[in-house]
Amino acid sequence: MTSINLKYVSSFKDRHGKRRWRFRRKGYRTRYLPGLPGSEEFMAAYAQALANTPLETDLAKSTARKGTIDRLIEDYYHSSAFDTLETSTQRTYRSSLEPFRNTYGHMPVRTVQTRHLERILFDLREKPTAANKLLKRLKTIFDLAVRQEIRHDNPAKPIKARKVDSDGFHAWTEAEIEAFKTAYPSGSKPRLALALLLCTGQRGSDVARMGPQDIVDIQGGSRAIRVKQQKTKTPLLIPILPELAVELAARNGKHMVFLTTEYGKAFSVKGFQQWFAERAKAATGNPKCTAHGLRKACAYRLAEAGATVPMIQSITGHKTLAEVARYTAGRDQFKLASAAQALLMKSDETGT
Repeated sequence: MTSINLKYVSSFKDRHGKRRWRFRRKGYRTRYLPGLPGSEEFMAAYAQALANTPLETDLAKSTARKGTIDRLIEDYYHSSAFDTLETSTQRTYRSSLEPFRNTYGHMPVRTVQTRHLERILFDLREKPTAANKLLKRLKTIFDLAVRQEIRHDNPAKPIKARKVDSDGFHAWTEAEIEAFKTAYPSGSKPRLALALLLCTGQRGSDVARMGPQDIVDIQGGSRAIRVKQQKTKTPLLIPILPELAVELAARNGKHMVFLTTEYGKAFSVKGFQQWFAERAKAATGNPKCTAHGLRKACAYRLAEAGATVPMIQSITGHKTLAEVARYTAGRDQFKLASAAQALLMKSDETGT
């Protein structure tokens, strides 16, 4: 057995007899480390585990009264369903639940009715996206209440989400991409970050973890980046485009991740997103240009090039075809409109 001497790391054999290693630290998420101790894959995951923020609810014993919304939400934070989420996702879920908890935490879970929740969500009508996010979280915590046998029903379940007239994150325009390239020359760290995001179509949380160990040789002498998405656990093998190959070749350093902080350490997910957003705003003048917006721009580029929905899905790793279909909708609509106009012009020429 490979010996290890890393703080917070222990090993065990799973039910199949395979030895595995895990990171366990009080107040932090438990993480299972891939690969063998000492390997680049293993050490990159270990560095990421050390960089993660502590779980707030694990640092102090609960004083919330049983049967209240306050206690129900705290129980959810301590559940395996919440604990297995990525840190960035946990932060997002908390941002929806904590304002609700601060106002209604004293209420008994048993007394909450659908009309009460409808009223609360109605007060958020000017922020439909926030209302919909809260509704999802409410359905989750009241499902937990049913499992705990505090309730026999889920009062949030009958409520329908509000319609949102928005495409979500801003997809970078080609002009904004060019402005960024002008501001940051080839070989710079921001330019490498742009290439990784735009040429792989991955989330910032995945790009922040990419490193030399993820590059693999494939048939025909080509190379690809191996990705296992943090959010969905989807494994992907993405061919390296020439634009990205140039930036990777220009990179200096032997760190286990491509992108590091000014102190030479791996970025946290939030840290990378903030760092990139600041440079994007400086280059484009648009505060809506984010790392995730380049994921959308990649999908739009693929759609414009004629890629089918399954083709785009093979790059972005979206779980359902419906999630990807919206990227091709605009292209397909324009093609159909052009074909219709051509028929009309032909009809005018022939006089039919």
